[in-house]
Amino acid sequence: MWGSAGGACGTGQHAGYAGAAYPATLGHVGTPRALERSGAWCLVRPIGDSGRVDAAGPYPFLVCHAWDRLPDDLASLADDRNAGVVSVTTVTDPLAEIDDATLGNAFPDLCRPYKSHYVIDLAAGPPPLDEHHRRNVRLGRRETTVEVLDRAVGWADDWVRLYGHLVERHAISGPAAFPAESLRAQLAIPGMLAVRAVHEAAVVGMTLWAVHDDRAYYHLGAYDETGYRVRASYAMFAEVVGTLAARGVRRVGLGAGAGTHAASAGLERFKRGWATGTAPVRLCGRILDRVAYARLGGPAEAARASFFPAYRAA
Repeated sequence: MWGSAGGACGTGQHAGYAGAAYPATLGHVGTPRALERSGAWCLVRPIGDSGRVDAAGPYPFLVCHAWDRLPDDLASLADDRNAGVVSVTTVTDPLAEIDDATLGNAFPDLCRPYKSHYVIDLAAGPPPLDEHHRRNVRLGRRETTVEVLDRAVGWADDWVRLYGHLVERHAISGPAAFPAESLRAQLAIPGMLAVRAVHEAAVVGMTLWAVHDDRAYYHLGAYDETGYRVRASYAMFAEVVGTLAARGVRRVGLGAGAGTHAASAGLERFKRGWATGTAPVRLCGRILDRVAYARLGGPAEAARASFFPAYRAA
């Protein structure tokens, strides 16, 4: 079932993760700051009661319009004496084409493999599903009605309820523990595609997808107990993959499979079943004020540390 609110899903360079609207919803993590040359954003965060701040890429990774300009942006951040920024850390976009030299220039202190993300190459056609996934798609479609909507602000109450269930079920903390106001605001972001599954007149599952240009990223998903039982996720993924292909999306990022909760093995199997391949992401860091970094407890050679920035390891 297809719905529309205010026209087609925004897929330009300022939609989804790529614009200002998404980092503006991450106030529980830090204060958004534009990196104007590259078109990226970071979040500035206080470092305890030290009076200093550092910066991190938005959750779940950094999206740039021009990666080759990012070194200039970070150099300017380092030169901003009034900002007090000690370091910057981020995860790279799995769908971006970034050469090692560019990343090395931007992040000379740390640039190492982090995780592999599952991806779908829609340019090659629909992803081939194994019998396990095909069977669950059939079950999910039989038990639910799936709806797709752009800027689904009218679905906010159900979305907050379902995501709260997810947080409680898996004891989620950190940046992914989005407060209600953030979850509501994300439904209004241009390029944020919402999908929901309805079973017996009740909304039992929802997912959000960040879309810009010819790329889409699985952002978040949440279900209640009925949603899990009726395989709502399979019906929703089948519907949204077809929708994205019809809109001209060529590559879809599904995120990593492994997590910290007990369901991570099942999540990995689920994503692997939709994927046509994987793409690496890197964990990157740059020390902007080495004197302050050392004073806060960070070693001189960040690449050898098990956690970056080291002063946040506790």
